[in-house]
Amino acid sequence: MLLREHPQILRSGCDRDRYGGFRGERGLCNTDDPDPRNCGGATPFALADILTRHGIAADTLLNGSLEDLAGNIEQGRGVIIGVNAGVLWNDANSDSGGPANHAITVTGVARDPMSGEIQGYFINDSGTGKAGQFVDAAVMREAWEEAGGVQVVTAESRPYGK
Repeated sequence: MLLREHPQILRSGCDRDRYGGFRGERGLCNTDDPDPRNCGGATPFALADILTRHGIAADTLLNGSLEDLAGNIEQGRGVIIGVNAGVLWNDANSDSGGPANHAITVTGVARDPMSGEIQGYFINDSGTGKAGQFVDAAVMREAWEEAGGVQVVTAESRPYGK
């Protein structure tokens, strides 16, 4: 929902369009690499700043747990998380060795209806082009929580599932 309503905010390529120029001119993304494929990345703090400057109040939260993440989703907040792409994609060439090296949007959480235990999450991943992809809790723990549990969370919430 967040990016569907405001897709211009997080377009890649800092120096390619007016939105990228906004980020690049303010030092909110990487523009130092001569290879344009390596430009455009932003820190979680910069992502929160970009969203806030575009009228979507957001904060960066550190060391989150799977329960923290589920709570933010269930409260209807927009959530972008930093993950170790190698773990998420099961791709050794993309593995950072621990820290987050890719951002994804979390769109939903699945819980066991009887126990309430988290089964996994639904994500949109620009790195694979997949939307509504289910990621089980064990993979999310390793890819996200063990990579620092960083999440950019909007202050405004919408009813979950609506």
